[in-house]
Amino acid sequence: MTAAYGVRRTGTPSTTTPQTPPPSPGRHDRSLLPDATVHGAAAGLHLTITFDAGFSDMDLAAASLARGVKVQPLSWHRPCPGRPGLVLGYAASTPTVIAEAVAVIGEALRRVR
Repeated sequence: MTAAYGVRRTGTPSTTTPQTPPPSPGRHDRSLLPDATVHGAAAGLHLTITFDAGFSDMDLAAASLARGVKVQPLSWHRPCPGRPGLVLGYAASTPTVIAEAVAVIGEALRRVR
C-alpha cells in the first residue's frame, strides 16, 4: 500500500520550490500551476499547495469543484490569514486521475486570477 501511495504522490504536481521532491516520470509540467509551492509531498495522504498570487482560495476551490475536482481551500484550516492555497487528498485516486485533476485546477486557477 505504501508503494501505491508513493506512485500517487509522484503523480501530484511538482511545481516550483526546493520543498518539492526531485522530479520523477509521473510529475507534471510546472506551467499547470505557476507560482505554486507544494508542501507535504514526502509523506502523508494529503498535499498542501500555496500560491503567491492574491486571490481567494475559496474561489479557486469552488471553480475546481464546478469542473468536477473537489479540493478544500487552505483558509478553512488556518487560524490566521495567509497565502491562498488548497488541500488535496490523493489516497483514493489513480495517477491518471491525479494528472487530470491537476490540469483542471490549473484551468480553474487561470479563471480566478
